[in-house]
Amino acid sequence: MEFLGFTLKAHKKGNKRVCQSRLCNKAFAKIKEQIKTRIKEIKNKQTNDLICNFNAYILGIHEYYKVATFCYMDFNKIGYQVRKYVYNQLKGIAKIRGEPSKTFQKFYGHNKERRYFVNGVALYPIRGIRMKPPMNFSQTICDYTESGRKEIHKNLRMNTLIIRYLLENPIKGESIEYNDNRISLYVGQNGRCSVTGGTLEVGKMNCHHKTPKSLGGNDKYSNLTFVKKEIHKLIHAIKPETIEKLLDDLKLNTEELKKLNRLRKKVGNESILIY
Repeated sequence: MEFLGFTLKAHKKGNKRVCQSRLCNKAFAKIKEQIKTRIKEIKNKQTNDLICNFNAYILGIHEYYKVATFCYMDFNKIGYQVRKYVYNQLKGIAKIRGEPSKTFQKFYGHNKERRYFVNGVALYPIRGIRMKPPMNFSQTICDYTESGRKEIHKNLRMNTLIIRYLLENPIKGESIEYNDNRISLYVGQNGRCSVTGGTLEVGKMNCHHKTPKSLGGNDKYSNLTFVKKEIHKLIHAIKPETIEKLLDDLKLNTEELKKLNRLRKKVGNESILIY
């Protein structure tokens, strides 16, 4: 039977029956066509948006289909069938040597498939999927116990949906290096604010230049840090009333305040003193 893009079959195993799953024919054909379309777009115009959208698509379908029993076999087949097309389309615009980002290493460092680099950014490998058994709901996860909250934060540690969001929504007007390092930074910080250690959320986080470009800063990984939106405001705030309000909302401890002040000094602002 087919269900939500999967083909499901029951097979006898001893005295039991087990479900074996793979991509359905319709999903297989659609993915193949989408890959060709996106590669053709990159050939015609090597923009940051198109490269990031291709990577977001590959990561998205891998995350969705990784629960299928034979997902690797199916994606290996897709990769084999489009390999010549990909090679011909990227010939002359892609390199096979480069430095993969931390995000690439996190999800596809294990993969030995030929790597293509366009504008210095590695395209995510079509065959890079790894099967992950779907886990049943854990009754230990809840908001009301310390161990339950730890489990929630453990699961939030690396939010693939946020990584996909960052891939699909590069910052307009910023360099490819900045947008690539922005994603790597989220992975490197395990999805947490570098000042408070709190979980980063879409719409409530900013990628901050430690040394502003106006003061000679650059888009290198070492000059960037991910912080919560309120922290970012506080780094740049100069009005006493604004600083006071943000401090009252954030309630930073001594160590967090030290980290904040280090970032304030680098942008040319005075340290915040609490008496």
